[in-house]
Amino acid sequence: MNIETISKRRVEVAAGILRSGVESLRRRDVTRTGIRIYRDGFVGVAGAIGGFDPAAKRIEAEAALSRGVEYPFAVSAEGTLHIRHAPDLPDASSFPGEVESVLKDLSESMPDLIFSGSARRFRDESSITNDAGLDLSCSVERMNLDLMFKHRESAGILDGSVYPGSIRRWDRAAYLDEALSFCGAFLNDVELPAEGDLPVIFPCDAFVQPLAKLLGELNGVRFGSGASLFSGKTGQKLFSESFSLEQCLDPEFGSQAFFDDEGTVNEGFRYPVVSRGVVITPFTDKRTSSRFGLPLTGAASCEYDGIPQLGTPVVEPATGDRTLVEILDGRPGVFVAMASGGEFTPDGGYATPVQLGFLCEGGRLAGRLPELGISSNMFDMLGDGYMGVSKDSLSRVSDMRCMVISMKVEKA
Repeated sequence: MNIETISKRRVEVAAGILRSGVESLRRRDVTRTGIRIYRDGFVGVAGAIGGFDPAAKRIEAEAALSRGVEYPFAVSAEGTLHIRHAPDLPDASSFPGEVESVLKDLSESMPDLIFSGSARRFRDESSITNDAGLDLSCSVERMNLDLMFKHRESAGILDGSVYPGSIRRWDRAAYLDEALSFCGAFLNDVELPAEGDLPVIFPCDAFVQPLAKLLGELNGVRFGSGASLFSGKTGQKLFSESFSLEQCLDPEFGSQAFFDDEGTVNEGFRYPVVSRGVVITPFTDKRTSSRFGLPLTGAASCEYDGIPQLGTPVVEPATGDRTLVEILDGRPGVFVAMASGGEFTPDGGYATPVQLGFLCEGGRLAGRLPELGISSNMFDMLGDGYMGVSKDSLSRVSDMRCMVISMKVEKA
């Protein structure tokens, strides 16, 4: 028998923003804990929010073994690692005042725009320990300024979101410079130079859009059961030589812990799934790995009181050796700031409207484009149409590397 404890805590201060001012302020500190008991190939779980009696929860978890949930896998063992990632951000006490100052400056500089949304400064703490010698913990601090805006004369509910949003290091002057530049580009209407194949630019926090179909096909259950477009094609080159993709649990690149919910830790907190265009492996947890004889990538996910199962992990495409300006090589590009309502077809075809796009010239946003439609196919997007991920960031306070893909662009 093994006993395992998993804990997830969030300490957060959040500001609700309405009509360009802080409307509400909320603080919370919530800890969720799960007790797992493994015995004879089965698992029982009991959960608690806040304080609890450990002995009582162990009895509850042991009683849950009678539900017959199979888990015939060895627990992760013999590993100790504690990581704390605390970048340069305002502390919790000064954060509300910092948000007020930012909103005041934005409103004074952009009187035609009304700002709303939320701002959060939080710390996520995760840990997993067991009686087999596993002792892992991770603490990551982050700040998000999720500001939306609408023009005072607009009939819509909102017209766009301010970039950057996810803050990695705080510099108020740099943030305001970038946010005002973005809003200024929004107020400058420009036309699409030409329809047809153009470089389409996806910022780092929107990588999931062009990669959504790929991530679904890399699901280990789908892959192992033969239902994936990649089933039986490991080791084959399906994409561009310049396209590589890693499962990434590096705390430097997100707010997630460096281990999955089964306590699996990868070397460098990464696991390659596509290398230089070649599919290496799908995402797996222990169950999927065992069932299909696939490598264990550490992609287990669950709620604090749930049973670990295969999830969709955070991924990171390989950064190239060129800047955005070098990738564009003098060509105008379309920067995608807001695109919703798109979808992939079963064979990989992709099309989406772009509600808010910008003309990008010389690595800067020159102005707002009319609504557009973009389309391609997954194999083209990550194959001949793949232009790479810029080595530079468009932001000094956030990770805004850009993925550039040649796609068909049309006026809506």
